[in-house]
Amino acid sequence: MTDAYGSRRIRCPLCLNWIDWDRVPSVVIDETGAEQPVTSRPADPALGANEKYAAVRRCPHSSPPHYLPDQYGAFGEPIVVGVVGNSLVGKTHLLAAMVGQMQIVTKMDALGLEVRPLDPGIHLDFQRNYLEPFLNGRRQLRATAIEDPNALTYAVQVFSRRSGRAHALAFFDVSGEQLIRAQGNAFIQAVDALLFVVDAANVPPFIGNGNEVPPDSTFEAVLTRLERQFFGDQHAGGGFVPLPAALVVAKADRLEFDAEAPLRRWFSHDDDLDLSTVEDESEDVYAFLSTRGAGAWLSPVHRCLDVSLHYTSATNCEPDGDTFPRERFRQRRVFKPLLTLLAKKNVALGEVP
Repeated sequence: MTDAYGSRRIRCPLCLNWIDWDRVPSVVIDETGAEQPVTSRPADPALGANEKYAAVRRCPHSSPPHYLPDQYGAFGEPIVVGVVGNSLVGKTHLLAAMVGQMQIVTKMDALGLEVRPLDPGIHLDFQRNYLEPFLNGRRQLRATAIEDPNALTYAVQVFSRRSGRAHALAFFDVSGEQLIRAQGNAFIQAVDALLFVVDAANVPPFIGNGNEVPPDSTFEAVLTRLERQFFGDQHAGGGFVPLPAALVVAKADRLEFDAEAPLRRWFSHDDDLDLSTVEDESEDVYAFLSTRGAGAWLSPVHRCLDVSLHYTSATNCEPDGDTFPRERFRQRRVFKPLLTLLAKKNVALGEVP
């Protein structure tokens, strides 16, 4: 958001206060934890570049202190994606797989996108703790721990060659238990896109067997807070949360040989970058969940303004102990939900016309 004086105002996703971004100085946190100002015009360009690489900005409203990447507000209001779902549905694997896809230069090049880390510290931590053990080591990642949510899970800069614009893209993924707590999780009120994740392994195995999966408590917690934000405490239904969302059936490889699941149609070819099939896939997923006793998971469809539905698999197989078998391990259809959200957030895709 730009105010009447042309200054960029960014909502802090950690405390929800508005920040006059251009007036917040860049600092570097030294080995003692003290803030050191970044030299605005260093005599040595190499030293200046090194300072800016490690720079952050402290939210002026922070108590205790919290920091945002130095480039978080450099491109206008960031795109903040909240990853929602219980702790064991596969959110961590899915997000790691999505980030891994964003690092495939040829794939992003086909979309006319350039993707770079927004903050070196966040990038290195995610690389070390998630991408390397999962994508390279095929190791099963632990479920998201109950931790202080006042930290970005991951953040990148996405540049569209078609529009010539850059966007900051940030992800928040905290434990399901943390999401349903009454306190904390301020980022929920700062998200402008939602990624709901359900576990295909919990879908009842047969049509009409009378079993119904219970509602996802994290979906209810997040949707209720957003409805109160947009409509007030007296909201009694009838309005849609005005945010784009994607509902993802994770671990869908477990449905591939189910005669009643239309997985073969979607897993028989790679259309991860083709948005023309999103509507057909959404209809298939909706019909599948609603007829198999998983209609309770469809609440985002009925409460958000614009929702797409997707089958994905971050691993294509079940683990053997703590690792996934080499011969079957791969990522299937994991980027399409995020690509759909980017398109809905007006990130221009494709080459310059």
